Amino acid sequence: MDYEAELRAEFYDELEQALDEIEGQLLGASGSAPASSTENKGGMRALARDIDLLRYKGRSLELTAVDTVLYRFHDYLHDVEAPSEAQLSDFQTFVEVLRDFAEQREDHAPASIPELVRSLPSRYIADVDDVMSLLVEILVVVPQRTALRWLERELTACGYRFFGARTSFDAIDLAVRMKPDMIMVSGLIDELSGVDLACAFNAMPTTRKIPVCLLTSDDERPADLPEDTLVLKKSANFGEHFADALESYGIA
Repeated sequence: MDYEAELRAEFYDELEQALDEIEGQLLGASGSAPASSTENKGGMRALARDIDLLRYKGRSLELTAVDTVLYRFHDYLHDVEAPSEAQLSDFQTFVEVLRDFAEQREDHAPASIPELVRSLPSRYIADVDDVMSLLVEILVVVPQRTALRWLERELTACGYRFFGARTSFDAIDLAVRMKPDMIMVSGLIDELSGVDLACAFNAMPTTRKIPVCLLTSDDERPADLPEDTLVLKKSANFGEHFADALESYGIA
């Protein structure tokens, strides 16, 4: 066994062990007496931290599909404090998908990742979890926490599936890998602006067919924004306007 193969074998062993521990925690949480708010927060933060550590180890070994599933699991855990039974069931789905990787000791081909992503549970807000989920994947690049929470409520209330990117460079990586149905970017992100990202997606052959929507509070359309990039303002009618935008792209 060569050195890289040995490292991958060690990673799959570690992944399997971590999944056993996570599954034990899930079984303990399901049907047990309610934990305190502090215990819930601590448990979810520890789980998110463990998933994140596994993700970066898998990424360093170029296990792209494993990294993607771990990313989606970590993204799902965002702001979850006291998981509902439905969310615990979703956690179990992530565990089962990851366990398949651990048992087969083999990553999936990059071309299969978009389909794999659409088979995974989508993050949602607890008080709208009875809304029917639509098979529309939206990559959201909104670093401001308040704006992100507002946008989450708007999207989940309409039943759209979404996942977040923490940085503009993460957004490029995830868009290329996951092939979302639409990308929504904030005007201000980090080193790159929403206009920069829209231009980048428009320029790359692998992403230029993915519709991009710029979320802004300005009245004027940015001069350098690609012509086919939609501009949406935060408003009381956002959900209706966004649904119209999806329909205009033939997505909804």
